[in-house]
Parts: sequence; C-alpha cells; structure tokens
Amino acid sequence: MKHRHGRAVITAILTTVAAMQSSSPAGAGGSIESERTLESRTLGRAIPYRIYRPEASYGSGQKLPVLYLLHGHGDDEKSWIEKGSIATILDRAIAAGKLKPLIVVMPAAGNSWYVDDTLPGRYGDMSKALTVDLVDGIEARYPIARCRQARAVGGLSMGGYGAMLYALDRPDLFASVFSLSGSLFSEAASDIERRKPAYERIYGGVFGRPFDDKRFLAWNLFLRLDRPLLRNQPLAVWLSAGDRDFPSILDGTIRMHAELGKRSIPSELHIMKGEHTWELWHAAVERALEWLSGNLAGDCPPVIGK
Repeated sequence: MKHRHGRAVITAILTTVAAMQSSSPAGAGGSIESERTLESRTLGRAIPYRIYRPEASYGSGQKLPVLYLLHGHGDDEKSWIEKGSIATILDRAIAAGKLKPLIVVMPAAGNSWYVDDTLPGRYGDMSKALTVDLVDGIEARYPIARCRQARAVGGLSMGGYGAMLYALDRPDLFASVFSLSGSLFSEAASDIERRKPAYERIYGGVFGRPFDDKRFLAWNLFLRLDRPLLRNQPLAVWLSAGDRDFPSILDGTIRMHAELGKRSIPSELHIMKGEHTWELWHAAVERALEWLSGNLAGDCPPVIGK
C-alpha cells in the first residue's frame, strides 16, 4: 500500500509540474503558454507556437492588440523566450508604462524563410499558413482586437525579413512592423551574382538547388515597395541593425529606410552598437516595443455608421 501511495504522489507531482510548464508565469505581469499548436489546413499539419499573455488578458473580457514575433534562421518558437528573454522584457516594459498590454504570438517556421515553398518534401505555403491560418486561428482562440490597427509583426534576421515580407504583402492585415537585423537583401543582379555562393548555403534550397534568381526575386522586398496596396494602407516601419552586423544586412537595412522614405512610408532607422547576436537584439527589441506602443491601437476604432 505504501508503495502504491508513493507512486500516486509522484504521479501527482509530475502532473502538477507539467501543468506549470504548459502555462508558466512570465513574471509579475504575464504568462507564457507553452506546447501549443494550431492546425493549418494550408500545410496539412500543425504549427507549433508559444504565446505571451499579459495579466490584463485574464478574465477582463478586454480585447488586446497582438504582435506576431518571428524567429531567425536555425531557431524555433521557443527562441524568443529562451534566448531572447522576451517575457521579462515585456513584463518590464508593461509595468513601466512604456508598452501597452498586448498578446505576443511566436510561431515556428523552420528555416522556411517565411515564403511559400511548395516543392515535394519542402516547407509548404508558409506565407499563407502564417498570415491566414495562424492569424485566424489565434484570433479565434484568444481575446484579440481584430483590426489592422491593433495588429503588428516583427522579427529578427530571417524573421526580420519575414516580418517585412508580410507587412508589405498584407498591409490590410498589419499596420506596424519592425525588423531587427533583417535579411533585407538587394534585388540587383550584380549583388545576387556576387552573393550566390552565400545564398546557396543560407537559403538551403528554399529558392531552388541550384539557386534560382527568378524565385528569389519573386520574394524580394525591394520589388514590393511600389505595390498599390501600400498607397492605401498606412504602414509604420521600425528598422535596426548593428554597426558590426553582416555588411549585407547593415546595407540592406539602411537602403530599406531610404527607399521607404522616397515613397513617403514612415520609418525609423536605428544603427546600434553590436554584432549579429542576441545581445544586440535584447536592446533593439526593447526600443522597438516602446516605438510599437505608440503605433499600435489598444483596441479597434469604431466602425462608422454603427
């Protein structure tokens, strides 16, 4: 009997620990929900994600703004939490009044570069999955304000590229975007040819093996800047890179700011001290979030005529 009782106690302890891990406190101001997935009809599989919920989202019935926060190459849905200390950063900023309470969703995208990659055995239509399936599913599951003014996307490195891609493609969905050391690579033929050996390595076949210039250009950010949608949907952009970042990333970030300015798309550029590391991104995301709080609506504006 004692042996069975001991096993029951151990089982109860393990159950309690598992429950704590699945929704663990992020600090004084919020919690992280772990081991979450959302089924994607587009991909035919589940998208893993982590989500930060501020204390304000519990039991109040209040609809909150949302940030979709994208990871970099080689990382996953846990990286912003485990490497980026994002929960602590969010708690501190909200408590200090520098950031309005918001929900932060961190999905896994593998090394897909956030594009549609439909060849057999590849990542699938990741762009559609994250901007349609994930957004619709998350906003049906959590108390989120459903309008572009209350919705933002951001990310680092590969995720900075993904954030800019989704903001430029779907300004009807996102009103604010930030890129931290984003891979904002040039569309110039000479730059592509010069960097082709590096592209073969870092893209891992996303744009074909051998590297296919046309597929790369089909997803290039600089070729999206003159799309008519951007003239009708105001987009706020925050860009940063390290002064010792990879040269192509530093140059691309500076050029993106200049090109946005030529088109009267408001953007801020911040060249910060640092390399392509989490130390830089810890500092950069704090500043990006403070900027975001001034550009992200706390709730959706009323519909005229209602």
